[in-house]
Amino acid sequence: MKAIDDGNSGLYFLDVSGGTGKTFLMSVVLATVRARSNIAVAFASSGIAATLLEGCRTAHSALKLPLNLQTIEEPTCNITKNSAMAKVLSASKIIIWDECTMAHKRALNRTLKDLRNDSRCFGGAMILLSGDFRQTLPVIPRSTAADEINACLKSSNLWRYVKKLQLTTNMRVALLNDTSAEDFFEQLLTIAAKNKDVDDLNYIILNKIIGTMHSFKSIDCVTNEDEATNYPIEFLNSLDVPGLPPHNLRLKVGSVVIMLRNINQPKL
Repeated sequence: MKAIDDGNSGLYFLDVSGGTGKTFLMSVVLATVRARSNIAVAFASSGIAATLLEGCRTAHSALKLPLNLQTIEEPTCNITKNSAMAKVLSASKIIIWDECTMAHKRALNRTLKDLRNDSRCFGGAMILLSGDFRQTLPVIPRSTAADEINACLKSSNLWRYVKKLQLTTNMRVALLNDTSAEDFFEQLLTIAAKNKDVDDLNYIILNKIIGTMHSFKSIDCVTNEDEATNYPIEFLNSLDVPGLPPHNLRLKVGSVVIMLRNINQPKL
């Protein structure tokens, strides 16, 4: 954090095994930088890894990496200097890339040098890479083991500039003897075979919460007024679509709500 506060450039690699607290550590770094009204950007090489960090996106989506990244001789990110993402990358206090061991070794370096007009490594940005070389390496179609090793970060001339960090204590294994696990089990979701059973359980749980019941009605009008006669309001209100909330969604303060979709993703 001191290096970030001082505005220094740096290239760090967090070499960790599963369960040692890598995601927690990166989440703390992101939250701390953002709490100070600074910009912290997070990418991940896989979609699953991207869901674990706040505001994180897959590297291919955010950096506009080519789909045939591993087969291009000199890969670059398809980001223009005047784009919103270019401005974010230029102003970032720190850029985090999780599971970078799966990515090509050179694409981001060239792009940051160009966007930040800085010939230093990664354009003088503070970079925190993380991953586990014992897991997935870059996947190159119809390649040999030597090709994959050559595309790996450790084979890059940038590797000599990397400052290596490690987490050694496996926190996940330590949780196996946690006596609070039985209490936590009571807070887990209850899975039912039918949607009606789920609705009945939700109603019972909702009535146990002390507070005022609030009702949230779904939109019950059509965009084309000419079709309004074909879709009466009563019909729209009677629709019960699996995977969507009911027409009359009743909630209390303290109710647990799980968002299944994000229909308004940031377009950077």
